Amino acid sequence: MSLTFGDSLSFQFSIRTNTTGTLASHEHPMQFVELRLGHSSHLISRSSRQILQQSPSTPLGESLFPFILRDLEHPPFLPNYHVLHFLSSFSIPVAACDIIYQEISSFALRLTADNVDLNFHIVVDVDAIEMIWVDLDPFLVEEYSPPAMNGAPASAIERLQRQKFDGLREEEEEGDCSVCCEALRGEEEVSRIPCGHVYHKCCILKWLQISNSCPLCRTKLEQ
Repeated sequence: MSLTFGDSLSFQFSIRTNTTGTLASHEHPMQFVELRLGHSSHLISRSSRQILQQSPSTPLGESLFPFILRDLEHPPFLPNYHVLHFLSSFSIPVAACDIIYQEISSFALRLTADNVDLNFHIVVDVDAIEMIWVDLDPFLVEEYSPPAMNGAPASAIERLQRQKFDGLREEEEEGDCSVCCEALRGEEEVSRIPCGHVYHKCCILKWLQISNSCPLCRTKLEQ
């Protein structure tokens, strides 16, 4: 499936599953969605609209969260919150988040034949595609490479790796890492970047390999 937003951004996503075929209990339904997000770029000829070159997809993040079918029509609509929170932390348009959520919901209901107690584990792969339009002769495409995503300087990443965590503040103790959407626990696995936001160390180091800015406030790690 694919979505297009203007001339600069599109999304391709696929949904697959592994179902156990057994009934979950009312207290502990085993219904999960594993959401994986990647980024790639397409170099497109403005005249022919032909894709001249495309980069391999670079993983940005992934998260596993409950997607309880009983909650689809009852506040606080937790399944929609999980999808929106994860994707929007990477600046994915809300309209795209809503469409992806609706596709996941429809897939889950078809999969279970409307039996809201059936166990399932759905895997959703989303690729955010940056579309780069050029007036370029197709025969010259090998001489041109699309601009690479600029990660943080190696010196800044190395400094963050060595930095000792100063501890969670009171308002952060119930918070989640905005990269993986999992709870922040334990000083050894957590890092605070210069703007003050806190992430799992492995998550933010992976993010900074492709971006020089905070996933939440977009403040650059280093000018």
